[in-house]
Amino acid sequence: MRNLPIEPLTGKCRNIIAVNVSPVRENYDLNNLIKMSMRTFQLSINSTMSYSKDNCDLLIEPEGLEEFDILDVKHAKKMFDLGYDYTKKMDFKLKKNFF
Repeated sequence: MRNLPIEPLTGKCRNIIAVNVSPVRENYDLNNLIKMSMRTFQLSINSTMSYSKDNCDLLIEPEGLEEFDILDVKHAKKMFDLGYDYTKKMDFKLKKNFF
């Protein structure tokens, strides 16, 4: 499973902007089977992202998202706001490199 696919866009557009919304948390509490399964899933997905991260023109990886579980919908608004604010702070990079 590819969670950050850039291959369909390679050679078809001028710039590729990749957004990783599921960064891996360094310290993770593995106190039950469900959490162990989620961690295994997240690590397997993340292992396929290296190529995309290295070959996109801009990687947006909002800080703070790693604090939330991958399926944590009850904090969706907070997660959205983290991503939105992080990307707004990157505005200078976007303008400099893409416009």
